Amino acid sequence: MELIGKAGRFYRLSSTEIAAQKDDLKAEIKRLFEGPDEDVFWKPNILLVMIKADDLRSKLKRWRRLVQLHPKDIKLYLHNQPTKTYQPNDDLIRPMLNTQVKVIDFDGCVGTSEGVTALGAVTRGARLNLYLATPLDLTNLSGTAKELVVYTRPLLPDTRTYALPAIPRPWLCVYIDGPVEESWNSVAYTITHFAPAGEVKRFEELWLCNSMIRPDEVNQLLDSLQAAKVRTHSEGNTRASPTSSANREIWLHVTETSRANS
Repeated sequence: MELIGKAGRFYRLSSTEIAAQKDDLKAEIKRLFEGPDEDVFWKPNILLVMIKADDLRSKLKRWRRLVQLHPKDIKLYLHNQPTKTYQPNDDLIRPMLNTQVKVIDFDGCVGTSEGVTALGAVTRGARLNLYLATPLDLTNLSGTAKELVVYTRPLLPDTRTYALPAIPRPWLCVYIDGPVEESWNSVAYTITHFAPAGEVKRFEELWLCNSMIRPDEVNQLLDSLQAAKVRTHSEGNTRASPTSSANREIWLHVTETSRANS
């Protein structure tokens, strides 16, 4: 709508003409989700879908119809409420299988290995922001993403590992949402178990969200990660950078150089 307004100022369209163009665009978008099945859909080169997962789920039949008729690229942002961040969206990914749709941006939650496989099948050079409802093997996404950002809660002790794809270098956020998970040991365990395979375990970035870990424990966490040969795309000394008091975010920079003693 803003672009239409700017075009009006540039081409000196009348306010009536601008309003008519906005109304036409609104009607076309409305038909995508509310029109009868026999409608002939307008097919843009890139379809941007920004919607709460529950709202899209309530229109699941219409969503299936849309992805069958839209043979091009989709950016899908499922704006889950904070309390539903880790509720799987696999049922909204599966309708895109066996269509010509390619997802180039995705922000949502996956909860099963089948959901990961489905997402890998419909992505191409995508930016993926994934919330893991449960620990999952994401190796099926290797080569399908140009940026991979993973959000997880701390893992419980387990014999399995869930190595993230090494390419592209993944971003990992450990979201701490309970007092039992406050131990720096559980965070270190989570990061090392998601670390890409290799003698040196390279992430693009690492950070904690909603963290109440004390500064001295953060130092122990950094020392543990460096000893485990975890590395991030950083320079200088190994260190932590608190960036947001509201979200209690702490960014972890783990380098070849040890932490400076304070």
